[in-house]
Amino acid sequence: MVSRMQARNIVCRGPRLRIVLLLFILVWIEIAAWGQSIEWIRQFGTPAADAVGGIAVTDSAIHVVGRTSGSLPGQTNAGGQDAILRKYSKDGILSWTRQFGTSQADFASAVAVDQHGILVIGLTEGSFPGYSNPGPINFDCATAGCSDAFVRRYDTEGNVLWTRQFGDRGNDAITAVAVQQDGFYVVGYTEGTLIGQSSSSPWWKCAGE
Repeated sequence: MVSRMQARNIVCRGPRLRIVLLLFILVWIEIAAWGQSIEWIRQFGTPAADAVGGIAVTDSAIHVVGRTSGSLPGQTNAGGQDAILRKYSKDGILSWTRQFGTSQADFASAVAVDQHGILVIGLTEGSFPGYSNPGPINFDCATAGCSDAFVRRYDTEGNVLWTRQFGDRGNDAITAVAVQQDGFYVVGYTEGTLIGQSSSSPWWKCAGE
């Protein structure tokens, strides 16, 4: 699931229309409208593999999320691959960085901002405090745990407000998030059966056959 290619993350902003391009899976660049000049570029990373997975823009800030196998400046790797969240001003000034995760692989795939703060979503192969995941990915998820989905809420200053982790016996992940005034919504996938739901053919029933 995780490529080990070396990469760096590049964030650019133009004055008007902005387009996001994915280059070689691990490197993406945001460029200005055709014929316009680039206002600024921010490249960051570690000596290990790094990637950006999502971006959210407000009137005053830019938020990017992704993953790193190293340790960003001032941060500590929790083990394996960590999720990252970075906040920039509209002028490209770094406000703060948050690197977080478990002893296993973690990946932040999307970010959204509402009146209550910042929402980071993704997957973890480990266990956040207060939660239990049987273990890292194994071919037979019936006997060893796979990835769980997670949602984490930060305030605008980068303080963690809460974390939610959930999933079943197969691989689970959240891939997108949308916000409204009365709450937020997430979508993703599961190879198992979530509480109160049904699955016609759970993947883990066939594992190893």
